[in-house]
Amino acid sequence: MKIYLFDVDGTLTLARQPMPKDFAEFFVKFCEGKEIYLSTGSDFEKLVEQVPYNVLRACRGAFTCSGNVYHAWRDDIALLEICEDLNYRNDFEPPPELLPDLRCLLESSDCPVKTSNHIEERTGMINFSVVGRDCTQEQREEYAAWDKENGEREKIVSVLRKKYADLTFNIGGQISIDISPVGCDKSRSIPYLRKWHPGCSIHFYGDKMQPGGNDYPVLKELRERDTHEDVESYKHTWKLLDDKPEDGGKYAMSNIRELIAEVNPDALLADGLNEAIVGYGGQHPMIPVAVYDYDKCVEIFMRDNDWDWEGAIEWMEFNVVQAYLGPGTPIFMNKIDDDWDVTPYGEQKK
Repeated sequence: MKIYLFDVDGTLTLARQPMPKDFAEFFVKFCEGKEIYLSTGSDFEKLVEQVPYNVLRACRGAFTCSGNVYHAWRDDIALLEICEDLNYRNDFEPPPELLPDLRCLLESSDCPVKTSNHIEERTGMINFSVVGRDCTQEQREEYAAWDKENGEREKIVSVLRKKYADLTFNIGGQISIDISPVGCDKSRSIPYLRKWHPGCSIHFYGDKMQPGGNDYPVLKELRERDTHEDVESYKHTWKLLDDKPEDGGKYAMSNIRELIAEVNPDALLADGLNEAIVGYGGQHPMIPVAVYDYDKCVEIFMRDNDWDWEGAIEWMEFNVVQAYLGPGTPIFMNKIDDDWDVTPYGEQKK
């Protein structure tokens, strides 16, 4: 059985915006005959502002407050209300120094615009925003651009992690930081899904899967049979879902492996790196081999082994890239972007 789990902001909607009507109609059809769950850092009240009733009704349930609250449909109620499961609920009493520290960070911030509602206490977590959750959409976009340039949220998270080892600090959405006890984040939903659906495989879609993002903790709970899609927007999600027939689709990560086997049954695959496969390629007259995203492989090693970037790079270079196992050996591809620096062949990537 396949279980689909979707982040909301940036995956099914624009940040804090309602789900587009045409995409909502498509998504309802996609949900037919499938087990669909939602996962969001927002509380349930904000979720229903973004996701229309017909979409919620097409889903089995929703994990809100970064996985600390669960709402599910109660079919025994005449109006088919969606109700909170109090057995799942996970409350959180923040350390006494945390709120004063957040206020101090707020006051010392160089952010050009500050509105209100900076510290929002939700079930099981705290949501902290320097610009404030009462900002306008324009102010939200401006802060997101300013934060991308100045890295304020990453700096705040780095400071807080050093002081509060028992808490997790994950960057979420465009303007905020999610704070919760270790293990009480979006990953909390995965063991429950496995309990409710024994033997299932989980397929997760999110837009904040980089280390420090609030979708990243989910990746640590995924297994070999599971997959995840790191999306850029709801339009990207739409394309991925639209490209898939009910069997998971030809572009699903799990099926890319089967496609490579069809073009070259002797192509070798790197253990534990299936989600980093981007396709296949080679030089004439050589037969095609699997092609991996180099940086994605490094991220997987960091995630699965709790290594830092340098440790993961060292392992990648000496134990993966330089391991030639014959003509079926995979290719490890480096993408070119604005920050790309050429590393001479044989030297360790920085």
